[in-house]
Amino acid sequence: MPIELPFPDPPLEDELVRLRAWRPGDAKAAAAWGSDPEILRWTSVPEGRDERGVRMFHLSTEALRRSGEAIHFAIVDAHDTVLGSCDIRVNRYDPKIVELGYLLDAAGRGHGLATASVRLMASWAAETLGVARIQVLCHPDNERSHRVAERAGFTREGVLRAWREHNGVREDRVVFALIP
Repeated sequence: MPIELPFPDPPLEDELVRLRAWRPGDAKAAAAWGSDPEILRWTSVPEGRDERGVRMFHLSTEALRRSGEAIHFAIVDAHDTVLGSCDIRVNRYDPKIVELGYLLDAAGRGHGLATASVRLMASWAAETLGVARIQVLCHPDNERSHRVAERAGFTREGVLRAWREHNGVREDRVVFALIP
C-alpha cells in the first residue's frame, strides 16, 4: 500500500520564503501563470489556464500526495502572497529517487526565492522521506534554472536527449542531482 506524503508541520520556511499546502484562495494567482511567457516556455503549465483549471489541478495533486506519488507546495512570501510552486515527484520504479520541480512568477524571480525553496525541499526530502537521490531536470537553454540548481548544491550530471515532449516537440533535459 502506498505511503501518503506528509505536509511538514510547521511548514518549511526560512528568512526568504515559506512552502505550504495549496489553498482554494490561491487559484487566482496560479491561474495567471497560464499567460506568463517564461512559465509557458519552460514548464508544462498550459497556456490560458483559468482558476477552475487550477482548482482541478490542485485536486489531482492532492490525490497524488495521498497515493505517495508527488507532493506540491505553494511558494509564498512573508505576507502569504503566492509567488510560485515547488514539488517533488517520486520515481515509480525506485521511491528513493525523486524529481524536484519549481517555478516562480515574475514578481518572485530574481530574489533568491527559487534557490531557497529548492534547498528547503531537498533538505526535507532527505530528512523526512529518506531519499537517496534528488534530481532537477531543466531545459538546456534555461540558464536561470541551471543556476538555481547549482546554487542549491546540485551537481550537473549530463543531458537526457529527447527526454520530454513539450508543445508537440521532444526536448532534451539537463540533469542535476543531489545525493544526501
